[in-house]
Amino acid sequence: MDALPEIDFVMSLILPRDVHQSIYDRYQMEAMLNNTTKPIVFVSPDFQGCKAAVEMCEAVAGGVEEFKKHPFATCYINVTSGMIINEEALQKLIYLANKGLPQLWIPLNAGGVNSPATTAGCMASMNAGIMLGVVLSQLVKEGAPIAVPGWNGGPYNLQTMVGNYVLADEQGVATSMGRYYNLPVFGLGGSTDSKVLDQQCGIEMTISLTTALLHGANIVHDVGFMDAGLQGSLQLLVMANETIGFLRAATKGVKVDDETLALDVIEEQGPTGSYLSHPHTLKHYKEPFYSKLFDKGSYSMWEKKGKLTMEQKAAKVVDDIIENHIVDSLPDDVQTKIKTIVKQEQDWIDSK
Repeated sequence: MDALPEIDFVMSLILPRDVHQSIYDRYQMEAMLNNTTKPIVFVSPDFQGCKAAVEMCEAVAGGVEEFKKHPFATCYINVTSGMIINEEALQKLIYLANKGLPQLWIPLNAGGVNSPATTAGCMASMNAGIMLGVVLSQLVKEGAPIAVPGWNGGPYNLQTMVGNYVLADEQGVATSMGRYYNLPVFGLGGSTDSKVLDQQCGIEMTISLTTALLHGANIVHDVGFMDAGLQGSLQLLVMANETIGFLRAATKGVKVDDETLALDVIEEQGPTGSYLSHPHTLKHYKEPFYSKLFDKGSYSMWEKKGKLTMEQKAAKVVDDIIENHIVDSLPDDVQTKIKTIVKQEQDWIDSK
């Protein structure tokens, strides 16, 4: 995630299995802080973990006030549903609002299970939980930053009873509500319910990214997740990185001015002139989106390069990043502070 240029923030994709499962998130946060300079979204199963993560961020920032001024990390708060707010979620909300830190307040529904099966009814009951969090955060501290969910505002998959990532009917519904309130939206995209990197995977990854972009989600998470969140794929991350670049280029709009219209160049070259070596071409030819992963050459060129599939090329990129990507290390004293916080959490769980 740190190496891929179209991935703007880092969020845990894989859960560590070699640590105590009650505090896995503390070790996860330590790993993220030590291996990226990008903003971070963190998840904690309990309130104590949220506090520990904030304390680690404060250690990196250089103090409580410094982190508050430049909050480079935010907590993704999983709320039971639109109509049931669990204790840990409320504790996190009040704690973060008191500190004036941003939070992602995410009550989700399953239409037809814990809310009406209709999209409108599901979103209405989910909206109740969203508004509860927004209002409560402002009662705790007016102006406390908060973001709302951009998915799960529609019917559940009642054929399989699996919490799917990509369902047609809910695409854009929750995001549109968040935009209506003029609040930041924590969207979802780049994910799939497929179990392998197949056609379904590519379609769902692309559709979910496209709808998140077009409906205006601000932070789009779960890029690289598969199998309804039970798998994570580094290859899919690489593939999604290229897709995000393509979509950004396709939707950024076209600048129209004297330089880009180039009417003087057209007049100079005339109807049959070649633009290949013209200074205007040399000035602008690098501006279009050129994918490093999609194959755009001839069949003979593809054969000459080894007949690699996109999956195989993505695997090579993953290997290269793991082998060669270097992140600037945190100062030794900061690493020690973070490690001390994690050790305190380990000692706390060991004493229980």
